[in-house]
Amino acid sequence: MSEPRSQAVTKIRQVFRTQNKPMLLADIQALLPELNPSKISMTLCYLVRQKYCLREQIDNPTPKKRKKVWIYTYSDQRFLEVKNEG
Repeated sequence: MSEPRSQAVTKIRQVFRTQNKPMLLADIQALLPELNPSKISMTLCYLVRQKYCLREQIDNPTPKKRKKVWIYTYSDQRFLEVKNEG
């Protein structure tokens, strides 16, 4: 029996559309607790490769955690003229 699909891409796109702002992985995880961080990370990497997401490294707003984190900006239109960092 195969494992049921998580629909991670659909769920994460919907979160970006409803929030309508750049978000951290932690923000998405708080809104979609049913997805584990690695599934969210893989989905964000997919969206970045497909040019629906841009990512930018920023100082972490959460104290006592990593110093730098990625913030993701989503668009329904592909970012064709911008080179993604990373």
